[in-house]
Amino acid sequence: MHIPTADLFRPLIPVQIVGLTFVFAVAYLLGRREERRLLLRAAVPAIAPVEQRVDEQLALRRPERFSINVLLTVGLIAVMVSGLVDPAVVFMVGTAVALVVNYPGSNLQRARVDAHAQPAMMMAAMLLAAGAFGAS
Repeated sequence: MHIPTADLFRPLIPVQIVGLTFVFAVAYLLGRREERRLLLRAAVPAIAPVEQRVDEQLALRRPERFSINVLLTVGLIAVMVSGLVDPAVVFMVGTAVALVVNYPGSNLQRARVDAHAQPAMMMAAMLLAAGAFGAS
């Protein structure tokens, strides 16, 4: 089709903003409703145990880098929308920068990528197989 990716992405931004606004509004309303429901049942003791996070999961959290990640995300979206650089390149560079910022050691980076690589590769293989069977 020879259409730049930015030209396809730019018209979707208002739709994404409306969708995010809707999702946050529904989440807020459902949260308020659940809060009221729980207040009515406050006298009944909780039966389900509280799930404890494993130390390994806590070590992967990066709350002190939240502002850096927000700035990186906003900057990358701005570059994508501007059309100066192909969005695929911006995404790849942004992923590399985010990995280096959040997980400075190569072992930590490998662990984070491997945690998500298997499901992603499985999905890619299924899509490729579906395309191959659909084309024949």
